[in-house]
Amino acid sequence: MNKAALVLVPGFLAVSACEKPLALSADPIERAATCGVVAAAEARQGQADFRAPLSIEAQGKILHPALAIGSETPEFSQDKASAVVKQMSERVDAVTDSDWEKLVEPCATAFPLPAQAAALPSEPLTAALGCDALGRFMRAALASDGRYEKVLAGYNKLESSLDSKVAPLLAKRGATSTEATQLEKRKALSVFAKLGRPDQVMDACVDRYT
Repeated sequence: MNKAALVLVPGFLAVSACEKPLALSADPIERAATCGVVAAAEARQGQADFRAPLSIEAQGKILHPALAIGSETPEFSQDKASAVVKQMSERVDAVTDSDWEKLVEPCATAFPLPAQAAALPSEPLTAALGCDALGRFMRAALASDGRYEKVLAGYNKLESSLDSKVAPLLAKRGATSTEATQLEKRKALSVFAKLGRPDQVMDACVDRYT
């Protein structure tokens, strides 16, 4: 997920005077990538200082389509999520050279977000593993930009707090092998990706476990 940094840096987008028609693709990866770029363009347009770092809320909106595609199956697909992030960096020019504003509503329909994230799952293992897996996803996406140090420090503290909680829960589930552990993590992340905007979900994780 380090490639996520390519589309999250402050200089990611520039205003273009050239506008070309653009429509959402039928291909789910390309559609999600386009909507991630649209979310970034919309966030940039709303800032007084175009080159200022985006808020963590904006980053959550940008990453949401990749998480949504990854969670289309019961086991989260890191390959699909990574493919979305890769295409986001590749589609910047195509999107920003178009009348991208017309895609804001179609993207909101394709990848809807609740006003508030849903509550964390009550099942202890799913909750702990989901917080850990989503935290790793977010850290990988934001790690290259030092302006998110405070947020990342909270995620790091969360991971440390979860270390002592996850192992006994996995043992109780009978997931003692590396393969079984990774399976449980993928299942938990698929659940968490559907809870809402990832930064809001992570706030709930930090509140619960730190």
